[in-house]
Amino acid sequence: MKSSRKYIKAGRGVVEYMETLQDHIRRLYLEKLTQAISEEEDVILQQLLRDNSEAQLVWAELEQERAALDVDRVLAGIDAEQELEKWHQETQLRKPIVRSGWWIGAAAASFIGIIALVWYNQSVKQPSPEKIAENKPGLIKAAGVKLVLANGKTVNFSKSQAQEYTVDGVALEHSGDQLAYKEAEAGTGSVVFNTLEIPAKTDYSIALSDGTQVFLNSKSTLRFPFHFDDKQREIFIEGEAYLEVAKDTKRPFIVHTPLTDIRVTGTKFNVNTYEEGTVRTSLVEGSVVLNDADKKSIALQPGLEALYHKNKGFTSDNFDAAETLSWREGIFYFQRRPLGELSGIIARWFGVQLQFEQDALSTHAVSGLLEKGRLDEFLNNLHKTAGIDHSLQDTILVLKKR
Repeated sequence: MKSSRKYIKAGRGVVEYMETLQDHIRRLYLEKLTQAISEEEDVILQQLLRDNSEAQLVWAELEQERAALDVDRVLAGIDAEQELEKWHQETQLRKPIVRSGWWIGAAAASFIGIIALVWYNQSVKQPSPEKIAENKPGLIKAAGVKLVLANGKTVNFSKSQAQEYTVDGVALEHSGDQLAYKEAEAGTGSVVFNTLEIPAKTDYSIALSDGTQVFLNSKSTLRFPFHFDDKQREIFIEGEAYLEVAKDTKRPFIVHTPLTDIRVTGTKFNVNTYEEGTVRTSLVEGSVVLNDADKKSIALQPGLEALYHKNKGFTSDNFDAAETLSWREGIFYFQRRPLGELSGIIARWFGVQLQFEQDALSTHAVSGLLEKGRLDEFLNNLHKTAGIDHSLQDTILVLKKR
């Protein structure tokens, strides 16, 4: 039942700049080049180069740059520790700068500086105890996952331990971030719905009775039955979820969202209802048909996503699967997004409410990534690259310009 984890994994503690998707690929390139890449990130890199067109383009450009600079010869003469010390001393004398383009200039010296940065990042990838204690937003305890049964009973799951329950003839098995269940006998009664509630700072997955896998993002809810009837399979989702629907041509699978219904037989797709008044459905595999309350519909093919707006109806466009599904790896990429637009994901992923000491800060555009459990790195990046400080008051995170 464990996720196969096919998409982007978070970067390693970049402290001097906000890491974009392109920067992420470039850093992995450098780690690969200097043999500093971990086995885990090497696997992720190969997946990106196979599945992501932007990653392929960046990689090709880097290979061309490497050939032009004769980098292999340069690297052979590098004393990595000495270059690291040089770079570290320089960063004490100047304010870090967010680069909008590739850092390699026309000379190999620039490349040496980047390699030194890679070694530096490797040395600080794990925050010290003092750093962790200072950055309290990353320490706010996540609430447990809650299952409200159709009969009104509530089961609370602890992330730290495996738990087994038997409720009304249904055996529940919770382990870490997953739930499986099995009925003592095949379900034959009426279909009744249970509600699975996922709190902030938590991801969770569940295997339904037909074999469908549902992966739920933070602050999402799933209403589902322990067994489906003979005609169709129905569930209700609010928040965000990725589904791998078991194929059953006799019983279509229907996902109800607050604004749309998604009808499938067997497919893989992501659905996001976080933004009020909209539903975003991104199809990875198979086919789906979406309907709204006015019976208007749209069909999707793999690689397309449908955006439904309650005032505008349906529109469709291409989407980047690696970026859209990166939440499953606990990472969120953003490109020139106003800080105010990050409020929702910060609340869901870190359990804090974002406020701005100066109103203008809410429109300040940033690029980079957020990783679950590493809010401190995001805040440090804001401090070093944009001069934005922070303070935490209970569960209120206040950003302020120096």
